[in-house]
Amino acid sequence: MTALVVQALSVSAPTWLPGPTGLVISGLMVGGTFTAVVALSMYCDRQLAPNAASAALGALAACYGVGQILGPVVTTRLLESSGSFRPGCWGRRRR
Repeated sequence: MTALVVQALSVSAPTWLPGPTGLVISGLMVGGTFTAVVALSMYCDRQLAPNAASAALGALAACYGVGQILGPVVTTRLLESSGSFRPGCWGRRRR
């Protein structure tokens, strides 16, 4: 849970640290927790579906892949329309 919280905070880093600094910090924080989240997800998946671990891991990878494709597309459109990372990170414009 801690790794996921760190990832959530790191995704929003460009909104509270604009420019390259926020992007670098975001990348380091996401990258630093990514391997742990993937490994823990695979471990939990095997615990929840010991007789169908391969199918469950495939479904998990497919869902993750959809998010990896849609996330940047949606966030880029929000960035282009607003000029800020804030809508892509928070889901709505804050004032």
